[in-house]
Amino acid sequence: MMHEGRGRPENNQNGGILGDTIQGSVVRINILAFFQANPHTIDTAAGLARRLHHAPEEIELALDPLVRIGIIQQKKFKSVQLYQLRNGELIASFFKTQRGDTFLE
Repeated sequence: MMHEGRGRPENNQNGGILGDTIQGSVVRINILAFFQANPHTIDTAAGLARRLHHAPEEIELALDPLVRIGIIQQKKFKSVQLYQLRNGELIASFFKTQRGDTFLE
């Protein structure tokens, strides 16, 4: 039998695992929405943090899985890491499949 407050991620201190997971998801959504609206933007994590009003560390953590799955492309220019949307149509097609063919059409 599990006691209240034990083994439940949402009861960890400082927002816990659940809070971190939700925050990371919100930051990833913000990044994707930004790049969908600005598909030709190339910027650093710090630049995206300023644009999206998030801490640079939050942006870097959120960019990592987006780079791994291929939505965001990471490029190195001299010693600077730059990020850009790999394929804007990929995001648009994802949202279209999620909402169905008749939503907002």
